[in-house]
Amino acid sequence: MNLSGGRVFAKRYVLDVQIPSSLSTPVWRAMDSSLKRWVTLTLISAEDLRGTRLLAACQAAAGNDRRDVVAILDVIPKATITDEDHANPSDPYIGIVTEWLEGETLDRRIIRTGEVFEAHDALAIAGMLANTLVHSHSEEIFHQRLRPHNITFAEDQGVRISGFGVDSSLLGSDPYTAIESDIRGVGNLLFLMVTGVWPIGSVDSLPSAPAGVTVPSQVSGGVRETIDTIYRRTQNGSFESMRDVVDALTIGAVENANDLQSRVTRLTTTSVSWKGVSEDKDTRLRYTGIAALGVLIFGWIGWQLLTSNFHRSDTPVAILASPLPAASASASPTSVKPLEIMDISDFDPQGDAVENTAKIDLAIDGDKSTKWLTANYKTASMSGKTGVGLILDLGSPRPVTSVSIDFSSIGQLAEVYVTDDAKPDLTTAEKLGATKSAQGTSVVKSPRAIPGRYVVVWITPPLPKTDKGDFQGGIAEIQVGL
Repeated sequence: MNLSGGRVFAKRYVLDVQIPSSLSTPVWRAMDSSLKRWVTLTLISAEDLRGTRLLAACQAAAGNDRRDVVAILDVIPKATITDEDHANPSDPYIGIVTEWLEGETLDRRIIRTGEVFEAHDALAIAGMLANTLVHSHSEEIFHQRLRPHNITFAEDQGVRISGFGVDSSLLGSDPYTAIESDIRGVGNLLFLMVTGVWPIGSVDSLPSAPAGVTVPSQVSGGVRETIDTIYRRTQNGSFESMRDVVDALTIGAVENANDLQSRVTRLTTTSVSWKGVSEDKDTRLRYTGIAALGVLIFGWIGWQLLTSNFHRSDTPVAILASPLPAASASASPTSVKPLEIMDISDFDPQGDAVENTAKIDLAIDGDKSTKWLTANYKTASMSGKTGVGLILDLGSPRPVTSVSIDFSSIGQLAEVYVTDDAKPDLTTAEKLGATKSAQGTSVVKSPRAIPGRYVVVWITPPLPKTDKGDFQGGIAEIQVGL
């Protein structure tokens, strides 16, 4: 958990932990030794053909100084990684230094909670993003590749956009004009927030919308026509500028609120008046007497039924022979066959490669009173990591359908992957599923068996707080089922 033995880029940025990224190039959290602050450092080889475009795009994007954009702090055309004495230099790299942001990205939030956003929240967030892009476009700065991982809900409650200049240069721009790309991107993010799926293909470990789906309401029945209309217009070229998108989202938010209010009003203000036929006093008394007699009769019948069912000891009991065998108290109809775990190892690819190795066997020793614990972290977000975990070796490829996890304490979340790789890459490993809520015990199930030799249980932020004020997770027991 310490800094990386003094590996320094450009004689200034001390490398700390490598951060998983879709950029297919090293991304690090680093300490700026001059200003004593954490930064994010993206590196690509100085020989990479994408370097020229990356430098130009990031130098232009560095002028975007809005608070709701993750700022580019430094662009380094060529430098090496050395040891703490500035010796033993590596091959040269291009370095892009951006703000280090404590928070949760949009994709991580949806995966962690398993829930979509309410319509009014989704419209409001999309409006904030579009408004940020209005300013960027006025400076001739375009994103051109908006994805869920580019949207961060910062700990100060702001919504920030990252990746200007970097994502489009390293991964390629979306195949539209610069303005059209960003307009479509905002629409796609709105689609995701109300449905939980990405409209075109799978991105950032999020599923793709089913084939043939053209609007959000085809995925989620609770989505109103207002959102469908806005999404269509972001995709069909109806909006000529990002300002048009802001206006439409603002109107859409008002229409959505009015629609909700009108539905509530219809339910709460509708009144019914009833006038009975005029009757004389004798008739009313006669009807009252009949009603009272009916209540007495039905009350007596109910009492007889109760006493005959629960208090008569002479009632014969019917015993039916069943062709089904008696159920064992130690098993249930939904129980699964556990798989033997041949070996276990810790998994910390974004840190120093080890995570409390000495205690890993406690997670599979059959005793829930013993537990493997993660390292202690200063923040619930694990200081920027997306997780740590354990790798279970089943000895040979086996069909896995479920994994039961007993956490060391409540307030923890995890994802489960199945792979044949002893050193897995979670961006390509097949995901069995994720825990749905922060409970002490969770079972992750898949509707189909996923074959593989290794099962990865990946504990994700946020971690629960300990009595000492730091943050730590852990697992008391894991069981893998066929």
